[in-house]
Amino acid sequence: MVKKKIKKPVILILLASIVVLISISVIGCTDSGDASQSLEDYPMVVQKLAQEFELDPEKVQDVLEEARENSTEDMKKRFEEKTAEVKDAIDSRFEIMLEKAVEEGEITSKQKEEILAKKTEIAQNIEGLKDLPPEERRASFQELRENIKEWAENNDLDLKFFKEPKQPGPGKRPADHLK
Repeated sequence: MVKKKIKKPVILILLASIVVLISISVIGCTDSGDASQSLEDYPMVVQKLAQEFELDPEKVQDVLEEARENSTEDMKKRFEEKTAEVKDAIDSRFEIMLEKAVEEGEITSKQKEEILAKKTEIAQNIEGLKDLPPEERRASFQELRENIKEWAENNDLDLKFFKEPKQPGPGKRPADHLK
């Protein structure tokens, strides 16, 4: 009888231990499964950083997004600065060309001023066309070209003063062709 009494508590303790161990392993698997599952929702770089430095992947993602936004803003700023620099160089070159035409007697100083005013007007018109659908924009540009041609003929001016500047060739910086 003593043997039966000893076996019962041992068996109960053994069963309780097994239940506890199974519960712990199930909970452990569930927790690690959720963590890896949620980690898989992030890009590989975020996963690697979060794992390597034991960080919250959401915080890593936030930091990377902030860095990307700052980088994009910096690139936009530099692009706008370079664009302005190129436009200034083109305008300067254009004015030099007009001054040379005045010196050589091709045009008068008054015509030079009229050309500069017309160029400003054209730039404003072009700015307004940027938001149009492609077909309307093409038609509007064609109409603008015809108006420029008519205006030049009416003012006894050569159309060379209204041609678009040359585009740089392959491997050249945007302002290289202006020199």
